Amino acid sequence: MVNPDNELALKTENLITSGNEPPQVEHAHLRGFGGWLYVVSIGLLLTLGNALIYIINTLLPIYTDGLITELYKDDWKYGLIIIYETVTYSLYVVFPIVLGFSDGKK
Repeated sequence: MVNPDNELALKTENLITSGNEPPQVEHAHLRGFGGWLYVVSIGLLLTLGNALIYIINTLLPIYTDGLITELYKDDWKYGLIIIYETVTYSLYVVFPIVLGFSDGKK
């Protein structure tokens, strides 16, 4: 049944085709950058900046001053937490960069 009040309802029309050709259907192709993608990109850039600042100001001095070995000797859990944070924040830096380059290839 076709609902005349609903614009999204399927309309049954007689399509005239010549022979065995299937009817052509128009597909919407989404292209471009806009709308909520701006908010997502700003969030990714802020995450990238925050992760870089945290790595440079907090984690890098722990490795350069040798504090990681002292923490690991004191209790191995502290060293494991520092290594976990380093890997996690490195992924916060790498993911937006990889995502930006993969979008630029298209």
